Order: sequence, then structure tokens, then C-alpha cells
Amino acid sequence: MNKNFKNRRISPQDIARFTTVELVRPAQFVQAAFLVSAAVVSTMTALARPMTTNPGAMGLVQIVGMVGMLLWVVGYAVGLWLFKKRTSRDALLEVLDAPFRGPAALAKQATDADKISHHLRKAWVMRTGAWEAGPILCLLSVQIAIQGNLLATQPSILTTGVVPMIAFLVLCVMTWPTQKRQAEVLEKALLQK
Repeated sequence: MNKNFKNRRISPQDIARFTTVELVRPAQFVQAAFLVSAAVVSTMTALARPMTTNPGAMGLVQIVGMVGMLLWVVGYAVGLWLFKKRTSRDALLEVLDAPFRGPAALAKQATDADKISHHLRKAWVMRTGAWEAGPILCLLSVQIAIQGNLLATQPSILTTGVVPMIAFLVLCVMTWPTQKRQAEVLEKALLQK
């Protein structure tokens, strides 16, 4: 690795090259996959039916719900930390200087734009994945409550899964990897003041 990668100059034209529509689209596809997975789990929860007439499994619902809430809070913080770390100036310049870390078939012809695009996509995936784990587990606790016929007696359990999932969906939409958002991340990290 080149020891002088920290001195590398990046221009606004480079940022524009790194964030073309073609290079941004894969990150959007992955973000959409997270939204679809959340929608599938939400649909599965909505379609769940009680498996018994006697309410039960409250202990399991509480444990899964508490673990889901903890994972939601920790996942949010870890997601932000990972994203910030992976989109720092040093991390991005190191990516530009290092060999392409994607599919071997593309490595020989990979450009700086390909390297940055691939790296940004992975950063978005890590953040979104960390954000989704907790809400999915919270929603699974609601599924257990539905199957254990607990919602009939305690409908407030529904909020355990619905609130985190709605928060996750809102975060996904608010952080959608648009061309502008990706350019802003790169500009903040790479354009020297």
C-alpha cells in the first residue's frame, strides 16, 4: 500500500464520477432488499393466527421482546459507528489505494469509482443490517404472542414489534442511498477544506 495515500487529492469531479446513477443503483437495490425482508416478516406477523385457545408463552414473548429491544438500541448505535468508521477519510482513501475487494472477475478492470461504490454499498449494508436485526426480533416476539393467543388479553404487546419496525422503515427511507446522499458522504470525507 502506498504510504502517501493520505495526501491524495480528490476533486468534486471525482466525487461525481464515484456517484453516477449506475454506481449508486446497486446500493439502492440492497436497501430495497432490506425493506422487502422487513415487509415479508411484517406480513408473516399479520397473517399469524393463534395455535391455542389458552393464552400462554408470556415468558418467551417477554424474553424475545427484551432481547429484540436491546438489539434494536445496540444495533442502531453500532450501525452508526460502523458507517462513520467505513466512510471516514482514511478508510475511503485506503480503499482507493488498495486492490479491488469485490468479485475477482472485476478486479482487473476495477476503477476508483468501482472501488468506492463497492465500499459504500458495503457500508450501507452493514448499517442497515445492524438497524434491522432488533426490529425483526421484536416482530418475532409479536408472532409468538399471536400464536400463543396473548394478544386477545394483552393487545399492548403489539407495540413491542410494531414501533421498532416502523422506526426501521422510516430510517431506511430517510437514509435511502441516493446519488446526492452518497455524494454528500464522500464530499464530507474526501474534499479537503
